[in-house]
Amino acid sequence: MFFFQEKKYSLELAQFYNKKKRYQAALNLFRRTFSQTLKADGWNMDEEILYLLRTTYFQLGNKEQAKSISILIELMRKTEHLSYEEIESKYLLNKNREITVYAIYYFSKMNSSKSDVYRERLINRDKKFGDRELMNIFPIFDYEINTEI
Repeated sequence: MFFFQEKKYSLELAQFYNKKKRYQAALNLFRRTFSQTLKADGWNMDEEILYLLRTTYFQLGNKEQAKSISILIELMRKTEHLSYEEIESKYLLNKNREITVYAIYYFSKMNSSKSDVYRERLINRDKKFGDRELMNIFPIFDYEINTEI
């Protein structure tokens, strides 16, 4: 992807994938856009991406993850008024990828070593669920290789 660091293009492509019912590919791009937006805009992040993520989880039939996004929206609205215990309880209850990414961001802004704990949890979660979540996702310019010479 030429503009992989531009959240605008990632978001547009994810919405295109959603229209084409390629929900796993859309989810992957929405996740990347969420991370990019969180990094770029921080506390002022637009909630639209979270609503798109939640809708995609519903389309995939994953209601628990969709519910976790609703919980994340509530967490993000509190911004700097969260406690470690509150984030930890939401994480332990849901073990959602986006909540984990948000926890990394939140604790890194608070200059806390707790962000390293969540980084490790994210790595372990991705190892465990990565194959299933990235199944049937191909690059944009993927094409059949002509084996005839």
